[in-house]
Amino acid sequence: MKYVKYIVAFIVIIAFVYGALETMDVFTPEAFSLLSAFLIAGIFERFGWLKTAWDELTRDAKQLTMWVFLAVLTFGAFGLSCANVIPAFECTFPDGLLSALVTFALAVGINQGTHGLFQKKSGTLPTN
Repeated sequence: MKYVKYIVAFIVIIAFVYGALETMDVFTPEAFSLLSAFLIAGIFERFGWLKTAWDELTRDAKQLTMWVFLAVLTFGAFGLSCANVIPAFECTFPDGLLSALVTFALAVGINQGTHGLFQKKSGTLPTN
């Protein structure tokens, strides 16, 4: 059941980001992937209704889940571009695919950096 929560949160976040970028007429695949990666990490680390179940996962399971979400996000946008549903990436080989791979790598970096930034650390700060 907890995975359903994650999937619903993922869909809501990407729908929000896509809608916001389209409304402002600033949609780019990079902005879409990177902003989504940032929000996914922040929300999963800070929102109580997700965080409780999220904290029960192992570190490897969390990383795999985020990796899958970001792969679906980026390569889904590439696939939808090739199907002429959204104007995200060029549907060419190797340029369009390389652009999607670079965007995916940047999104993973943003996601993991945000995870580290928002993660609550246990213990106290040094006093000296």
